[in-house]
Amino acid sequence: MRAAREGRRGGGRHRQGSPYVPWTRIRWDVRQQASAAALDMIEPGWLVMYRPWARSFYAVPTWPLPGEAGVEARTIVGLQARMRQAEASSSAAERARPRPEIRGFPRTEAV
Repeated sequence: MRAAREGRRGGGRHRQGSPYVPWTRIRWDVRQQASAAALDMIEPGWLVMYRPWARSFYAVPTWPLPGEAGVEARTIVGLQARMRQAEASSSAAERARPRPEIRGFPRTEAV
């Protein structure tokens, strides 16, 4: 576009009269995407994905996680560690939160 404004021909392959060049789609980071899909299948409480634009794994819990929307790591092992940390902090926060009393039922402490 800039070349056309300056009065010269552009260097792209979409010029009129240039031959058609077939191309194939490149799938980036296939192994990482497969690892994320496998972890997603074995972790029922998490939505796990690989983000090729950030080159990182990302997991979103299916329950409310206090403080964070999800966890992120560069490796699948690192992501699993962050998921366990988030689960531990979530259960600790759940235990620390006072439970409301329901009329007619005695309040019991969580085990």
